Amino acid sequence: MRLKIFSILMTLLIVLGMSSLAFAEEQGPPGFGAFYGEVNYADGTPLESGTIQGYLNGETTEGAKCVIKDGKFEAIVVEGYSSSENQPLVFKVTYNGNEYTAIAATEVLWNSMDFEEVKLSIDATRDTGNPAGETEKVKITISSGNISLKAGETEQLSVTVSPSDATVMYSSSNNDVASVSSGGLVTAVGDGTAVITATASSDGLENAVDDVSVTVTETSGDVDGTVEGGGTTDVNVSGDGVIDGNTTGEGIGTGGETTVPVQNQGFVDVPSTHWAYNVINTLSQKKIVGGYPGGLFKPENNISRAEFIKILTGAIGLAGDNSGAPLFTDVPQGEWYYGCVQAAARAGFSKGYDTGEFRPDAQITRQEMAVILIKAMGKENAAAAGEKTSFTDDSSIASWARGFVVTAVSQGLVNGYEDNTFRPGNNATRAEACAMISKLLAE
Repeated sequence: MRLKIFSILMTLLIVLGMSSLAFAEEQGPPGFGAFYGEVNYADGTPLESGTIQGYLNGETTEGAKCVIKDGKFEAIVVEGYSSSENQPLVFKVTYNGNEYTAIAATEVLWNSMDFEEVKLSIDATRDTGNPAGETEKVKITISSGNISLKAGETEQLSVTVSPSDATVMYSSSNNDVASVSSGGLVTAVGDGTAVITATASSDGLENAVDDVSVTVTETSGDVDGTVEGGGTTDVNVSGDGVIDGNTTGEGIGTGGETTVPVQNQGFVDVPSTHWAYNVINTLSQKKIVGGYPGGLFKPENNISRAEFIKILTGAIGLAGDNSGAPLFTDVPQGEWYYGCVQAAARAGFSKGYDTGEFRPDAQITRQEMAVILIKAMGKENAAAAGEKTSFTDDSSIASWARGFVVTAVSQGLVNGYEDNTFRPGNNATRAEACAMISKLLAE
């Protein structure tokens, strides 16, 4: 085994050494360190397959990548310079479409001409039931059977998904019969039958769907009841808590409108003490955002670019656009976010990357959100050239985002943290996205 690895190593060293001669005068001759070994699950079970790549000072080369088979990888060659001696190496493993940063049993340091065995593990769930060649799927089940409602009634769908952190999106085949919120609350609208579809998605896995049939019979919204002091009243109660009706009889009671509180379902992990409680619940009541099974919202979870665009387009009333050919190479027709991403791109506030990609599953950063929000407002880059914010990490704001961040701050759409930092490159959370979109709607 070691002889085979040594042979591979020497070949790679020769090839990489020749390809690096052009850089010798500027940076000095490069050095090479080679690493082989094993990759296991956290429980010590060998990882069946995947790829591993080594990174030194955040950089990598093609020679630093290798296939994993039955928990073993033969050799990766990492290139570096004298300034990189004794610097730590980072190994990243790709398995089942997901990337993991490997955990080394002992810290691995790069040194030129090293030939070192390493033992690594990743925090991934072992796949024990996937037949060879079959694409891994999310699993989803709507536990509710077929539903019968009268117009105006509601029913909360109960959904089970695997993995548990999968995102669930809902749709109705006929919103004139039954509508469904982003949190799975079905509202009966008019006479007929509609199919409610739940689509579950998770990074690296194929989407899964389940549906339920909803039959609605129309009924009057009138309610006969007794009012204080005797007499009766006929009232209609709307979803926002407005009562419209006429009261007759003795005692207290007048015709016209009055408002009664409507119960807010809320989320179990967003208590009233949470800083974003009001904005999250307001957007939820407006059916702009939804949660996860079990009444969770997961406010501190990061939000993907596709999820953010879906919420934003819903908030500003921009209808999905499924017409025409896909505008991005990685946003195919049929994906739950296809229509909203297409619409946002055509509206001019979400252009994607120079590579032709949108990267829908990538987590969106705070400065990216600021750019998209300002473009959605039609204000573009309204900041003066070179203008700065008062944040202590102002210099960390990317040049392409600076003007938009300055404008977003002046418009009150974004705030910093208690330590007066903005943290432009940080991945935004679901709560932060709700706060920014809520402020946009208030403009």
